[in-house]
Amino acid sequence: PPKTLNPSPMATPQQQPSSSIRRRSKQFVLVFLTILLAVACETEQDRIPNVPVFLKREINGIKLWSPGDYYYVTTPVGNDRLGYAGLIVAYCYDELEPYCAFDLACPHCVSPTIRVSEPNEMLVCTCPNCGERYDLLYGMGIPLDGISKWPLKEYSAYISPSNSLFIEVTP
Repeated sequence: PPKTLNPSPMATPQQQPSSSIRRRSKQFVLVFLTILLAVACETEQDRIPNVPVFLKREINGIKLWSPGDYYYVTTPVGNDRLGYAGLIVAYCYDELEPYCAFDLACPHCVSPTIRVSEPNEMLVCTCPNCGERYDLLYGMGIPLDGISKWPLKEYSAYISPSNSLFIEVTP
């Protein structure tokens, strides 16, 4: 029987350029997808810089007694650390976690000098720069108009046994 020759696994000089182009194309696609994934996964936590946050207030002193009440603070007192642009603490319509706290910085504009407004009676705050409105009613700080892709930066808020409200960042 005649002997058949197996094709060589080595690429011929004519095949090498297309193989190199194919490899580079795969590398480009991989780099492009990695960058796209990194941008797509950006959150409000990435948008607003992480800065110290600490606020302690007596509940009765700031009048957070029922859903719809809020406390808007831009000037620190004593050991206060008010995040990037200030804080808003609200009594929300959430039975499990009624107190919510957010940074005042608009996550679309990202500036410590551009603060969302005090909320209206429906706990909606508005950015004076871009016009986005944020809903605090259920403690989520979500954008309502589609201008921003990110909600307000949220901080944890809880009541101590001594009836003081604490807001702090937990790393």
